[in-house]
Amino acid sequence: MITEKSFAQIAALAEDSVVDRYYALVEEVGELALCLHVANGTKERELTEPATSECADIIVCALAVYAFLGGKPEDLQSIIDKKVNKWQHNKEKLEIRKRANEVSTHWDDNIRRMIEEVPV
Repeated sequence: MITEKSFAQIAALAEDSVVDRYYALVEEVGELALCLHVANGTKERELTEPATSECADIIVCALAVYAFLGGKPEDLQSIIDKKVNKWQHNKEKLEIRKRANEVSTHWDDNIRRMIEEVPV
């Protein structure tokens, strides 16, 4: 995913101040949000970089913080794999909840109709 050379270059970005990298990360997230607003038509702006480039900036800033906190490049893939599995599991749980809510809503509607149809 990322070469050791690139990781070392990114890690060097955070050597002086992890706080500055964190601030840069938050700024890049804001720039991505602006790109998405423009893409959705909720804001009109002239963009200097596409959203995909802003995503790469976010990754670089996050990796700089990761390196500063002692994260190792050789551990990164297994950490990402665990996180992807967690996200997938959470997505599946959310889909099950949505289906359960749909069934429940349908059931509630049927009960309401049955009650309304009962002669008083």
